[in-house]
Amino acid sequence: MIFASSSGLALVFAVPSASEPDAGLGGRAEGQCARCPAGQGAPGGSRRQSRGGSALAALPDRALQAGLWRQRSGGSALAALPGPHGRRAAAAAAQRRCRGADVSRRADGRRPPRRAPRTHMYLKRPAGGLAFCLFYLASSFTNKYVLSVLQFTYPTLFQGWQTLVGGLLLHISWKLGWVEINLCSRSEILSWLPASVLFVGIIYAGSRALSRLPIPVFLTVHNAAEVITCGFQKFVQKETSLLKVCSVLFLLAAAVCLPLCDTQFDPNGYLWALIHLICLGAYKVFHKLWKPGSLSDLDQQYINYVFSVVLLASASHPAGDLFSALDFPFLYFYRFHSSCCASGLLGFFLMLHTVKLKSSTTSGQYAAWSFLAKVITASLSPFFFVMTANVLTISCLVIGGIGEALLVYTERTGT
Repeated sequence: MIFASSSGLALVFAVPSASEPDAGLGGRAEGQCARCPAGQGAPGGSRRQSRGGSALAALPDRALQAGLWRQRSGGSALAALPGPHGRRAAAAAAQRRCRGADVSRRADGRRPPRRAPRTHMYLKRPAGGLAFCLFYLASSFTNKYVLSVLQFTYPTLFQGWQTLVGGLLLHISWKLGWVEINLCSRSEILSWLPASVLFVGIIYAGSRALSRLPIPVFLTVHNAAEVITCGFQKFVQKETSLLKVCSVLFLLAAAVCLPLCDTQFDPNGYLWALIHLICLGAYKVFHKLWKPGSLSDLDQQYINYVFSVVLLASASHPAGDLFSALDFPFLYFYRFHSSCCASGLLGFFLMLHTVKLKSSTTSGQYAAWSFLAKVITASLSPFFFVMTANVLTISCLVIGGIGEALLVYTERTGT
């Protein structure tokens, strides 16, 4: 009997005795594989399979020697066997090796996560940007519908409602563990309050301006806030390039010439748009100057929501919006209720996708997606809302778009 064991496999060889019949006299030898051709057995007789032994005892000497050599060299002794036995043994050995490799990769005993298919990765990349564009379009159209078509011009109530819905949904998401918010340091919260005051000015003045101006005109003036941030970088930080200065000049020229060419000129609308522009530019400058410690973008937005709800709710009575809203003609109509609910939900989802897009992309990529969302919104708005424009007005809008496109190019190239 010969035993060879290196990986728990025992090969048992039974030496034929003289009393056993000759394989050549009795046709096919006992224990020989039915698929193996005749004449390839062991010389002088067959390899009888003993009871309790290995099923490989009847295999030829050449295969056994090759299997032992492969086993000593670190491989599987079954991989070199001919016929179906060798193929099945090689497949089983390969499966054991793969299973052992999977276990060895993770110390905790679990299998490593499978990689997503490459096609799925390609489809996942633009999904966040397209969702951002969709929510930007839907939120802008819903706000415009409530403010202009339904003429609910009570910004303390409307913006207070939106910030209340956004704050409640963000708080619920935090408690359920869907988002992470850390508000541990009181000093950092107090240091962010000036930005929250500017945030209230942004949404209040923006609501006033959007109720009086068309969406393309409002977005053109809105983009001119980059003049403030670029001026701060140019004269304080000394970082602005020549190409960025040219892009900002395009934005400034479009915002200055647009009131002179607008056939629907509304002085109050442009005044509130100017206040919105100043508050937005100051907010961006403060964000650049403020050195965040542990406050993330969601933490900052949570503080903005809470502060806005408190300030706007307390200002609704002195501003006269609280009792004036009781005379609103669509107060008990389902269109008004559904539009207000949609504005709150869409504003919250837009904020979440904005934060997600900023964290998952570079500043240049985010600027490109923001530019695409504004172009889509401005292009589709004349089909849903009334807007009269002449050649000069359209030229100003095109100049503003060119200026923002150059700004996106500077952000992507870093020039």
